[in-house]
Amino acid sequence: MPRAAATLVLALAACAPGARLADYPSRVIDRPYTLPKGVAAWSSPTVGGVGFSHGEVNGVVPVPYPLLWQIALSDDWNIIFAPVPLAAMWQITNGDYLRMGTLIVAGLGYSPQRGFELEPSIELSLRLKAGRDVALDLTIDGNLQIAAEVPNLDAGSAGATLGPLVQLRDDLHLRPRLSLRYEGGARYTDLFAGEIGDIPRRENVTVGLGLEGGLVLSRQWDLTFGVEVRRTEPTADRAETKLIGAVNVIYYW
Repeated sequence: MPRAAATLVLALAACAPGARLADYPSRVIDRPYTLPKGVAAWSSPTVGGVGFSHGEVNGVVPVPYPLLWQIALSDDWNIIFAPVPLAAMWQITNGDYLRMGTLIVAGLGYSPQRGFELEPSIELSLRLKAGRDVALDLTIDGNLQIAAEVPNLDAGSAGATLGPLVQLRDDLHLRPRLSLRYEGGARYTDLFAGEIGDIPRRENVTVGLGLEGGLVLSRQWDLTFGVEVRRTEPTADRAETKLIGAVNVIYYW
């Protein structure tokens, strides 16, 4: 593990900043939706949390995932590798008062119990700028979960997140947010609870209240962080409250 960490550090050190990086805004509120051509980024998100339901407590141990790479094909098109091509980002517009872009993700997996799984998703992001240091961010997204060999396991969700972006300093921003999500279909974990043909269909509504932020450490390094409380009210089963935290380190070159 130390050797792998050292190799990663050396690889990042070898990624000298390109000429276009100097033109990439350090203020997050001024940044375009996509990286400009000639700029790339590596990130290592870490997410953890704890859930509470009827006196039971379940936790998720935070583990870094240092395999996300974002490459700019042009000023308006980016590809995300994780480590294979996983997603595409398209910047629709980036004006003085409106920034709009979309993220398209093509998820593919396999397990012996479920066979091949497709999880396509799409996200639309809008930013309305109300001033030099204040903007309103709105994100709308939806996804499908399709188990090719087990049709009864199909599921999907749709949601929206809304909140102001406040640039406190040139190197620091905060973004409180309110989220709402609907989930419907059969949960994959239900496969282990009974026969495939008898898997119950469920619907959940989740409301979240969170705070995100970010700190620009240098021209090439960003640190982002966030915490969110989520309350899920299912039409069946038990309600659950979750506390989720996330940290992400981003390197640009």
